[in-house]
Amino acid sequence: AALEKSDMHPEDKIIEVLPWHHIYQYATQYIALATGQELSVSTALDMQKSKLKILEEIAPDHMTAVPLVWEKISKQVNDNIVLKEKAASGIKKFVLEGAQKALRLDSAKAVMQDLERNKGTDFEPQSIEYWKPQMEVAGETLGEFKGVINKIQMQIGRSLGYPKIKKQMGLDNMHYVVNGGGTLSPGTAAWYQALGVDMKIGYGM
Repeated sequence: AALEKSDMHPEDKIIEVLPWHHIYQYATQYIALATGQELSVSTALDMQKSKLKILEEIAPDHMTAVPLVWEKISKQVNDNIVLKEKAASGIKKFVLEGAQKALRLDSAKAVMQDLERNKGTDFEPQSIEYWKPQMEVAGETLGEFKGVINKIQMQIGRSLGYPKIKKQMGLDNMHYVVNGGGTLSPGTAAWYQALGVDMKIGYGM
């Protein structure tokens, strides 16, 4: 039934970074065992120590994790981009700067798109409440990067920078990722949406 409702296949690889007592962790294991999928298990600490090398090596199709893990991954990637941009020069620096600007702008767009999508629906109050901490920042960011040079730089950053960012995160092969165990912060959720990562929410009762 789980496979029928999701984009999962027997040949897929899954990695889970969830507490052992978490019901969603058990659900992921049961699905992998029932279908013959390759299952890898890690901890948030191991993931951080490896500097995301675990994800690069496994190249999973699906990943389940708690909010803290997603936040640490995004922070680590952002920090790496900043360090590389400071050390770079010429076209490489131009691309990295473009990727940083594009991530900020696309994160802002993700907030506004979700608000617009839920406008007039039963989910509108929850959508406004969830995105409230990001709405002012998003509005300011949307008006920040104007001009032809900025647009060209951001497009190059998306084309050349985004694929490398997703590869560094081990997310370039993923059909989708799942957050479980708590609510993801709005800023982190917008960041993943900006990269085009399909993040779903897992609930366990």
